[in-house]
Amino acid sequence: QGTVMANAQAKMGAIFKGDSDPVVALDANTLKTSLPHVPTGCLAIDYMIGGRLNRFGVAPCPGLPKGRILNLYGHEAAGKTTLALSTVAQVCAAGGSVCYIDFENAIEPSYAAAIGVPIADKDRFLLCQPETLEDGLKIMFIMLSEGIDLIVVDSVGAASPKSEASKTIKELDKHARVGELARLWSQHLPKLKRLAAKKNSTIIAISQLRANISTTTAFGPRDTVQGGNAFKFYSALRMRLRKVQQIKGRVFNAMKGTYEEQTIGSKTRAKLDKCKISSSQGHEIDFHLRQGEGIDNASTLIDIASNNGIIKK
Repeated sequence: QGTVMANAQAKMGAIFKGDSDPVVALDANTLKTSLPHVPTGCLAIDYMIGGRLNRFGVAPCPGLPKGRILNLYGHEAAGKTTLALSTVAQVCAAGGSVCYIDFENAIEPSYAAAIGVPIADKDRFLLCQPETLEDGLKIMFIMLSEGIDLIVVDSVGAASPKSEASKTIKELDKHARVGELARLWSQHLPKLKRLAAKKNSTIIAISQLRANISTTTAFGPRDTVQGGNAFKFYSALRMRLRKVQQIKGRVFNAMKGTYEEQTIGSKTRAKLDKCKISSSQGHEIDFHLRQGEGIDNASTLIDIASNNGIIKK
C-alpha cells in the first residue's frame, strides 16, 4: 500500500506543481496550537466557537477562523451588525485590513467609531456601498485577491441584482426573476470560498430572517434565511442571534426633567447551528449588549462569576 501511495503522489507531483499542489501536509502537532483566527471582541462568542480546551490543553479556535465563511443571521436588533463591527475593530486594532460592504446603506459612523472601528483610517478600514450585487461581488473578488484580512457583507438579502436595480419607472410593474439573488450567490460563493481559503481571509455574511411564506403546515419552519441555501453549504460557521432579555436602567429624561426606567441594553443568545471548527455545533451562549457602546463584556463576566459562585450579585 505504501508503494501504491508513493506512486500516486509522484504522478500527482508531476501534474500539480508549485501553488497548484492539492496535497495538504498533516501533522498531529497541529492539534497543539489553535487555528489561525480573529477574535470577535465578545468573550462568550470566542469561547463558544472553540475556546474549550482539547486533550492537549489548547483551545481549537477561540474566535473566527481565518480563510473561512461565517453566516451570521437573526431577526432585527439581535446584535448582528454590532458583533460584525466588534470583529472589525479587533482586526484593525491588530494591524489588519477590513472591507465592509454595506448593501443596506445603514452603517452609522459614530456608533462604529464608539465600538472601536477606525473609520478615518483608509489603510485599515474601507466602507463600500455598491448599488448592485454584481458590483459587490466584484469588490469581494478584488479585496480577496489582494489578501484583505476580513470582509463583512451586510446584508446578503439587501443586495439588489443588476436586473432589478436597472429597471426604469415604467418597468417596475414587471415581475422579478424568481430566485435571481439566490442564483447569483450560489454561482459565485464556491469561488469566493476557495479564494478566501487561499488568501487566509475571513468573510462574515449577515442575513436577515424572513417569514417563510411557503410553509403549508403548522409543523414547518416559520422563518427562513435570506439569500437562498448557498451560505448553508459553504459556511464553516452558521450562528443565529436572538434577543432573550431587555436590560433596563435609570436614565435622565430631559423632556421630563426626571430619571426614569429605560432600556439600556439587552441579553442576546447565540447558537451555533453549524460548526466545522470544533465540537461546539448546537451549543448556545448568552452575552450582553449595551446601547450606543456595543458588546458589554463586563456584564457577561459578572454573569459568569455569579453562575460559578465566585461573586454574589
